[in-house]
Amino acid sequence: MLLPHRSLPPRGFQLLMLLLGLVSVVLGVGFMAIGAWPICGFFGLDVAALYLAFRLSYRSARRREVLRLAGDDFTVERVSIYGERAMWRFQPFWLRIVLEERADESNRLFIASHGRRLVIGDFSGADAA
Repeated sequence: MLLPHRSLPPRGFQLLMLLLGLVSVVLGVGFMAIGAWPICGFFGLDVAALYLAFRLSYRSARRREVLRLAGDDFTVERVSIYGERAMWRFQPFWLRIVLEERADESNRLFIASHGRRLVIGDFSGADAA
């Protein structure tokens, strides 16, 4: 199973959001105490924007590819972020693995057989390492 890499696990995300929320509340109360109450809204917007960015990142992590070799059948099942599934079948005895090397380190891995090619793990580029 191939999955996109996420460096912050869900538990770490919860702790980060809790910490940012507490810092925003403490600083917001401090600014309210000195009469700068409009700044409190901006603290809330910052936390909300970070929360939204992380949620979108975790949503894209639902994407995955499952490679299976069983008997005379090699299958690649690709699941999108929306849960849509697509499946490709290959005859494993004629299967070739092709690495396309590029100058900018964005190499691509293909599975090829009988004139058909399929990109594998395209979501795990050089910047994910």
